[in-house]
Amino acid sequence: MMDSHTKRRAGRVCVVAVFTLLLVLFLSVNFDFYYDLNDDTMIKDILSGAYTGKPNGFCIQMLYPLGWFIALFYRAIPTVAWYGLFLCVCQFGVLALAALRLMRSTGTKLMALAAEAAIALGLFLREFVIIQYSVTAGICMAGAVFLFLTAPEEEKPSVKQGKRREKNAVVPDLSQTFDERMKRFLHYMEFKRMDERWIETAEGELRIVIDALADYHDIASKKTEAMEMGYVRAVWEDRLERIKKIQTKLEESVGYVRDKQLEICRKRKPKRNDDIGEDAMLLAVKGK
Repeated sequence: MMDSHTKRRAGRVCVVAVFTLLLVLFLSVNFDFYYDLNDDTMIKDILSGAYTGKPNGFCIQMLYPLGWFIALFYRAIPTVAWYGLFLCVCQFGVLALAALRLMRSTGTKLMALAAEAAIALGLFLREFVIIQYSVTAGICMAGAVFLFLTAPEEEKPSVKQGKRREKNAVVPDLSQTFDERMKRFLHYMEFKRMDERWIETAEGELRIVIDALADYHDIASKKTEAMEMGYVRAVWEDRLERIKKIQTKLEESVGYVRDKQLEICRKRKPKRNDDIGEDAMLLAVKGK
């Protein structure tokens, strides 16, 4: 058994289907459908095989997967005008989706459908009868914009992602000083929503990041110095400069200087005696 919500949704879909079929029947009975430009006829001839003798999906006006898909239908039933049918399905599909949105968000549903029919037939009658692939693409784009603008706020992707980030966001202790917070959080500004964000981390993890940036900078610098003067070298030099600035900023935030740490490690490391001549002399004497 369907619940009341599912029944209402099914009812809206049935009403929209009848509405769209009535528009298609009205245009089909009163008008003939034509291609607007010679580009459309050329696309149709390439896809249907009128040029090459068999249906071909390599059409310069559209990407290959779509052309291959339409050509596949021409291979199955060559007598059907699949390309023109595809354009009509796209156009009337946009009207159906818009009508379904109006049925969902407006109170006077019949008046909304009547207004949509008046706008479609009053402003776009020629485009729905004399079809053109670029106009069809524009209608699909306009339909996508309409669906996005009329969508409930809680269903928009940006709102969903924002709520998910806010739920998982780490809230720092604002009673601490900025330096104390920076030792445990990476602070940045999210430009899309223009609000502050913090990434929880540890001082040891930041030291690892600093060492990785420094190692990358040292290795890439040697490669860059061997390059010839030109655009590629300039790009790499600019990138390495930015990496060095990020490394310095992180070092200042945690009070860790990699170069000084390397000097300390070198002082602690015992000196190696690589002179094997003395060892050879001692072994020779012992051998005697």
